Amino acid sequence: MASMSRHRIDVRELMKTMREGVSLEPRDWILLILYAAPKHVLPSEVHLQKAVFIASQYFDELRDVLEFKPYRMGAWSDELKDSLEVLEASEDVVKNDVGALKLTEKAVLQVKSLWESLPEEKRRILDNIASFICALSVDELLIYTYVVYGYEEKSDVFEKLLKKRFSLAISMLEKGVISVELAAKVAGLPLTAFVGELKRKGIKPYVAEVQDVECAGAMR
Repeated sequence: MASMSRHRIDVRELMKTMREGVSLEPRDWILLILYAAPKHVLPSEVHLQKAVFIASQYFDELRDVLEFKPYRMGAWSDELKDSLEVLEASEDVVKNDVGALKLTEKAVLQVKSLWESLPEEKRRILDNIASFICALSVDELLIYTYVVYGYEEKSDVFEKLLKKRFSLAISMLEKGVISVELAAKVAGLPLTAFVGELKRKGIKPYVAEVQDVECAGAMR
C-alpha cells in the first residue's frame, strides 16, 4: 500500500474523457457503481467485483480496460482490486468493519458531475445492476453469476453452492429480484418442475421487470 500514490479525483478530466469517447479507467467504474448503489454503499468487495463484471457484459469500453478471470469466487479482476485499494488510500472509498464499501461525501459530490454527464441509458443500466447486486447475499450473488455467466473453473465454493441452489433460487424469487424463469435456471430445474415445487410450497411466482438483470441484455 505504501508504494501507491494518493489519487484524487479530477472530475474535469473525467468529463473530458467522457466527451472525447475515451474509455474510463477501472477506478472510474468503481466510483460510478458505488454512486449508483443505494446510499452509495455496496455490501462487500465481492459485490463490487460482480457488479463491475456484470456491467462489463453491457459496456464494450469496460471490457477494453478490465480483464476478468476465473478465481476462487468466480469472475475476478486483480486490476479492479488494485484500483479499489488506491481509492481507499485516497479516502474516496471507505470500508467498514464488516467489509461494506462506501463512497465518501467528498467523492459523492465530485462523482455527481461525472454521473450526470453519462447518457441516460448508461445511467439506467448502472442503476439496475447496482440495485440488483445490493439486494443479494454473497451466496445468492455467486450462484447467480456462476449460473448465468460461468467462470466456475477455479472456484472453491461452487460445489457447496450447488447443494443449496434451490433454496437460494427461492430466496431470490421471494425478494422479487429475479423472474420465475431465471429462478428455475438458478435452481437447476426445468421450469415446469420448478413451478410445481413453488405450488407445493405455496409460493406465488413473481415476474420481475427491469430489475431482473436477466433482462438487461435488452438494454444494449
